[in-house]
Amino acid sequence: MTHIDFVIAFALTIGIIFFAIFFVNNNFSRDFNYFRIIDLEKAESSLERQLFDIKDYKSLISDFKKIQILLKEIGNRTHTGEQINISLEPVVSKVHVYDNYMNEISSINITEGNKVFIIFTLSFSPLENKKVNIIYHGDKTDYIDYNSSNNEIEGKIISEKNIPVVSQEKCSSLNSLTYEDARNAFGFEQQFKLNLTGCNYGVEPPTVANIISKEVPVLLERSDEIIIASKAKVMVW
Repeated sequence: MTHIDFVIAFALTIGIIFFAIFFVNNNFSRDFNYFRIIDLEKAESSLERQLFDIKDYKSLISDFKKIQILLKEIGNRTHTGEQINISLEPVVSKVHVYDNYMNEISSINITEGNKVFIIFTLSFSPLENKKVNIIYHGDKTDYIDYNSSNNEIEGKIISEKNIPVVSQEKCSSLNSLTYEDARNAFGFEQQFKLNLTGCNYGVEPPTVANIISKEVPVLLERSDEIIIASKAKVMVW
């Protein structure tokens, strides 16, 4: 082997070694990144469950109730500002009335003895049907009664069921914890951030990192007790 052949062979050998090292390192980095993302996805699912599963005692969810009522105009004429009266027994709290699209209907609540009376007004066109939802916090009702200021508006209770709502009280409890105490309470090793109007918590994520982000549809109790449809964004890194 000539001197030139030796130099070429040596250069090729060094090149192959560097290529092998680069290939192994690149594969190792890619595999590590893959498993890191898998771990983060599992962590995000765990945190989401702890935040929004009512079965978890650490969650932000409270059990509200929703009563759906069907109101029917049966007199075949137009009604403007018809007063509707609903009474619930026993007394419950945070009572509000919504249309079928979760828009609040202004109402007045009056407590008398062991009953709460909910009074609101609606307008009807001839033979029109309307569904309203009464949402409240408290135990299941023992008695529901309906009447209106006009016997041409017929009312029928369709259902009463539990609905999970992100509670302002529980959001306040979360915000009273330090970040590290919250991580310990959730048994959470990763970093996280919750973005939810009136319930933001956690630290800001870095600009460069593997960040697992998911939006979760929720019902949210605002500070004025009105319940709205919202989206919680959970980020883990």
